[in-house]
Amino acid sequence: MLVRILSILMFTLVACGGLQKKLDSELVVGVGLLDSAYGSPYLSLDSVAIFRNDSLLTVWLPQNNQRDTLLGYPNAAQYNFKFKNVLGNVVEKSVSVENSQRKNTTLFLDSSDYLKHIDESWIAKLKDTETIKFVFNLQGCFNGGKDSVLLSRNKGAYFLQYGKEERKLNKEDIEYLTKFECELPLLPDQGFCTSTETYTMTYGSLKKEYVDSDCCWNGTQRFFTYFGFKRQN
Repeated sequence: MLVRILSILMFTLVACGGLQKKLDSELVVGVGLLDSAYGSPYLSLDSVAIFRNDSLLTVWLPQNNQRDTLLGYPNAAQYNFKFKNVLGNVVEKSVSVENSQRKNTTLFLDSSDYLKHIDESWIAKLKDTETIKFVFNLQGCFNGGKDSVLLSRNKGAYFLQYGKEERKLNKEDIEYLTKFECELPLLPDQGFCTSTETYTMTYGSLKKEYVDSDCCWNGTQRFFTYFGFKRQN
């Protein structure tokens, strides 16, 4: 998937003698998104807590639209980066840097622990002739609307239907949809947005509902953008 770079942090690891023209080690850390369908204006990086060998080194706070910073550290260390993702969950990423190494890594703001809910996925359990209905209900001060999409399976193939439009899903589409389903339980209990998005899934006699009032996960817009459906409501 495309990665939209929001900002770049430059962490340069140097020898204890100080900054030299030829760096012993270098770690370049980018901040981005796995899902290019994100478009929330509220999406931003709050802060990054940086640990070296399990000890807090610093907390990086982007200020005044700051896009990068250069920090000099001794080389050969274990670095941990802790930050909040778009679901409000704390995510940790570890990077080990050895002597004379050059490394690049990215902190994805939409990375999550969705796999811990994979065993609860209805999509993974869907059988031929069965359906799952997704209902999206947006309520806000200046906008609102309700839409529904139907997922079906026929002869082992998956289809997504919105109104008169129907799309046959490939493997990547099914993985995207499954991740979407498994991130719903990770939505924050409370939010500070003036709009709320309610997601309801119905599978036979089973029903589950989740409410997002944080404006960062932006599930409805991402869902319709990814699958190429033009919303009618």
